[in-house]
Formats: sequence, C-alpha cells, structure tokens
Amino acid sequence: MSDPGTPGAPPVPEDLPPAALLGLHEAAGRLLAAPNDATLRRGYFALLAGFAGSHTGLGYALLPEIGHPLSFRCATSDLAAMARSFLDGAAAFPLRCEPRRILVLGAGCGYLTVALARRFPQAELAAVEPLAPLMRLLVQNTMPYPRIRTIGAAVWHSSSRIGLMGEDAAGWSARFTDRLPLEARHFRALTVASVLELLGWTGADLVVADFPAAAETLLAVPGPTWVAALDALAIVRHPDPLGRPAAPLDAGLLASTHGGMDGFDVVTHTSGRHAPVDVAERRTPRHLPVTVPRHLPLIEDGPGIAPLRLEGLLREPWGFFLVGDGGFQLHAPSPGAMARAVFVRTLAGQTRLETGLAHAGPGGGRIRFTVTLENAAGATLATETRTLGPGSSQRLTLGFAPAFGPHRAVLATAMEAGAASNAYAWARFLAPAFG
Repeated sequence: MSDPGTPGAPPVPEDLPPAALLGLHEAAGRLLAAPNDATLRRGYFALLAGFAGSHTGLGYALLPEIGHPLSFRCATSDLAAMARSFLDGAAAFPLRCEPRRILVLGAGCGYLTVALARRFPQAELAAVEPLAPLMRLLVQNTMPYPRIRTIGAAVWHSSSRIGLMGEDAAGWSARFTDRLPLEARHFRALTVASVLELLGWTGADLVVADFPAAAETLLAVPGPTWVAALDALAIVRHPDPLGRPAAPLDAGLLASTHGGMDGFDVVTHTSGRHAPVDVAERRTPRHLPVTVPRHLPLIEDGPGIAPLRLEGLLREPWGFFLVGDGGFQLHAPSPGAMARAVFVRTLAGQTRLETGLAHAGPGGGRIRFTVTLENAAGATLATETRTLGPGSSQRLTLGFAPAFGPHRAVLATAMEAGAASNAYAWARFLAPAFG
C-alpha cells in the first residue's frame, strides 16, 4: 500500500522510479549522444558508483560502444572492475601482435573480456572464472558475442580440486588453496594446458591473467608448453592486502619456465588511471596486425545495433524476416513495384559487397535482385542486377574503389518485367557483407 504521508497530500505511487535511477538514464542518454566525451563518461561512472553504493541487487550500465547492457552487482567491487576496463582503459595495453585466440583467466564478470573482444574484433576468446556469482554475470555479459566462450573453473598449477581461502582486503578477487581437506575443496581447478585442450585449441596467442599471484600460479611449474605458443602474456596487478607495491613481472621467471625463452622481454605498462598491467611479449610476433579491411556483415548476431530502413515492403509478416546465418528474405512486391533494404555502415577501405542470392519460392515468376552502393549523399557508386528463377541461387560480388566513411548498401528485389503476380516471390539475400 502507498504511504498516505501528510494528510491531504496525494499518495506517492509505489512504481515511481527513484530519482537516482532517472538520473542514471539521463546521464546514459547524454553519453550515448556524445560517446567520446570523457567528462560525460566520468560523470556517468560517478553516478553509477553512487547508485551501486546505495542499493543491493543487480544493476546495469549502458555504454555507447557496447550496444548492450553490462550487468553488475550493487554493493560489490563489480563497478570498480567495470570502470577499470571502460573508464581507465585496462584493455588498452600496448601490443605488437594481433591475437587470433585470447584466453582470459580470472575473468570475473567479463568486463575485461568484453573490452578485449571489442579491441580485437576478429579474435576468438575464452573466459575462465571459478566463482558462481561472477560466472553468472560473465555468461550474461558475454552472451551477445558468439566468439566468446566461458568455462567455470579456476586456473591452477595442476588439475585438481581447490578451496576458497578468503578474499583480499580490496574485495577484488578470491584467493584459493589446495591445502584444505578434500571436503572443503569445492572448486574445479585446471591447468592452462587443460583449458586449451577443453577448448580444442592448440594454443593461445594472448593470455590475460586477472587474479592475485597470477605469475607465480601460472609459471611456477617448469616447462609449461603453452607458453611456447604465446605472442603475449599480460598480468593484471592487484592491490596488495598489506599495501605493498606490486613487483613487476620477472623476465627470469619466464626464461626459467621454458628453458631459456630469450624470445621474450618484459614491457611494463603503467598509468595513473588504472592498475598497471605487465606484458611479456615476443619481439617478433607470430601474428602481426592485420592491414586488410575487415569483414563487415550487414546483419550480425553479435552485440550492438545498426540502422536499417525498409522501403516498399509488403504489410504481411512474410514481407521481411531474417533467415539462416546473417541473411534475410524480402518478398518481392506486386509487379511494377520494388522492395528495398537499406543498411548504413561506416567503411574503412572495403572494396566489395558480397551476398548470396536465392529464389526460394517453389514456383511463381522470375525475380530481379539489385545490389547498390551509395555514398552518404545518396549518389550511386556501384550497382548490379541479377534475375533468378524459382529454386535457383548464385553469388554476387559488387566491386568498387576503396571506400571510407558512412555509406549505404541497398539490397532490392522486384518481379521481372511482364510477371503476372508476385506469388511465391521469396527473394533471399544470404550473408551479405562488405569485404
């Protein structure tokens, strides 16, 4: 029931959003409108910190570069970990390589994993976390990324069962031990080699360890063969419970681990805005940064949203819908009309627009498929039309000069001239993408 409050005053609705929540939404809106404004970002995280410190339960942050909510637990260190990745730039440590496979150990709620996925859009990632409350948020926060896999386990110097010893004074992470009675060891522990085997990976190019004493845990056992496959190993420093300064990653520890790895040197990346990250990296990486324009699908099941405009569409539910892996169907409208799907994308040197074409109808007339590239002003830069009969398919590649900045991909369909009707005019564009 509502509190009647002062006699004669109207009751306050119980479902009225609290002022703190309204302020958060307004700050998120301002940041979405100006995603590169550092002052707005700091202000938004300050409001999030105030909200998290005065509530319990799950909250979420809306960051313009992510495109989906990032969940955190109020009254915990989750928000500080999120700020470390998305305010202080913990994932921005310098690298010579362009990793194809990234292993994040002690992934927590997944903030650093998501930041790395954004930094390396072509990489596969695996995130390992032993604690169930963190694992639940890790799965939730990384679910929009098909290329991120999660494993519920601790990483240890041997595959076994371990127990929780306690949390550090700053509340950043848990500490484990294998010196407890067996009945107190509630957590599965795996070696890095076992994790890689579970993933079906022959190795990882970048391993990021985000838990206390990571270097000693990972490198204390002689001869870990997974180190030989690395381009880089990043160790995130954690606050010491006694306030002692963190020692830099010992190059000698790496050398003694793999029989003299003179191909590694240690680069310490420090910043006043976030906890330091130590990086051991090959002088000559196996995987150098990619220089060719990246594959840019028009329809992707990953995170984020992008504009789509539909024109001349049939009003029926089958007029437009997604099919297969990143494709869609446009039902050709009545003869003499055209249906168009317009996708706005920011190009970075791409030189072609590729798509599969298919007339999926069991009968009916022939369909025209038209693929066009337009610049931001609407001028046509390249276009091509193909005509297909029922049950047929082919591949279309539209080439053009290297394009940069906002452009429009227009994928259109219409009945062939002279068609009597548009029955079964199932026009499908399969996996359309810039490349």
